[in-house]
Amino acid sequence: MDRVKKLLILPPLIIGLALAIWLVRGKTQPERSAIAETARPVRVLTIAPRTVTPVGLGYGTAQPARTWRAVAEVKARVIFTAERLDAGQFFAEGAELLRLDDVEIKLEVARLESEIASLEAQKAKLEATVTNDNALLRIERESLVLAAKDLKRTESLVERSAISQADVDRDRRQVLVQEAVVARLENSLRLAPSERLVLAAQLDSARARRGQALLDIERAVIKAPFACRIAAVNVVRTQAVALGSVMIEADGIQVVEVEAHLPISHVRPLINRLSDEDFRSALTDPAFWSRFGLRPTVHLRGSGIDVSWDARFVRLRDVIDPKTRTIGIVVAVDNPYRQATPGIRPPLVKGMFVEVELRGKPREGRIVIPRSALHEGRVYLIDGESRLVTRPVKVDFAVGDELCLSEGLVAGDRIVLTDLIPALEGMLLAPQ
Repeated sequence: MDRVKKLLILPPLIIGLALAIWLVRGKTQPERSAIAETARPVRVLTIAPRTVTPVGLGYGTAQPARTWRAVAEVKARVIFTAERLDAGQFFAEGAELLRLDDVEIKLEVARLESEIASLEAQKAKLEATVTNDNALLRIERESLVLAAKDLKRTESLVERSAISQADVDRDRRQVLVQEAVVARLENSLRLAPSERLVLAAQLDSARARRGQALLDIERAVIKAPFACRIAAVNVVRTQAVALGSVMIEADGIQVVEVEAHLPISHVRPLINRLSDEDFRSALTDPAFWSRFGLRPTVHLRGSGIDVSWDARFVRLRDVIDPKTRTIGIVVAVDNPYRQATPGIRPPLVKGMFVEVELRGKPREGRIVIPRSALHEGRVYLIDGESRLVTRPVKVDFAVGDELCLSEGLVAGDRIVLTDLIPALEGMLLAPQ
């Protein structure tokens, strides 16, 4: 029975082996196809020279060109404040903003004028005394001469025993008295110049103090030095102010300045054509920038606002920021409030963060490529056989998303804009 079971396995094995042999003998060989190169589709731009305007962009905050702080120069009480004197209000040049109590100052002026009048009277008295003393001195000197003659006569008489010695002593005493009178007048006249100097110094001091008091009366009235907008008011009516305290802060409204920080790479294209002498002039002469064709524009962008103001170059900052390697360029916008349109165009006011655009002279016939077409200092080109060629180029300056080249490409070259990965020299391309 077991032998019969083992024999039953053989027929299926024989059938399977026969089927395998048949399948192997009936199989056809695969057809070999010819190897063909596939062209990679790419976007291509044909180079054509065009006019390029170098642009430098920087950002900064608008600030008034002139600010004013009203510092108390007299110690007094506020007795008047202008109507609507508050932060944000506008005032014309010369408008009276504050007035301090000047009664005590006027009393001091009156006292000093009285002191000056007294000193001038003393000076006049001194001059009269000098005149009188000079006249008396002449008389007393003549009297002394007469007394000396009398003494000489009595001395001659006493030698002849015509008079007594007492008479001689009397005449000698008279001469001594007269000499004392002359000496006293001469001393008084010698002191007159120093007395004049003392009185003159006292008069100068009194007049200076009167001038200071008169100046304090003027300083008691606070007026706007120029058309301005009030930034802060630190006093109220009836308040006593101390010397040196800041009463009002205001900003000028005629000119607004913006100090924009531009990367050196943005500034270089604007001035790299300058000679050494022109470059020195550019640093010190604001008018030079206009003559060279640099036109600054201030832009306010964001939150649905896009407003521009024509500006003028004012100055360069004296240092380069060591952290950002940027240079500060200050531009000014004239009459920013007059250019405002309610609801449409806001004024350029303090604190606005704006963009400053400096545009140079247009340069004709320049080769320009998109920034994305530069790959580690090289560009991809397509040759006459539609194959990839790489070529090194030299960038002169950048303008937005474009690069202006100084070397590497000529008119008619076709550059590849597609980023090829991998980029193999000589690979076949399909320009589109």
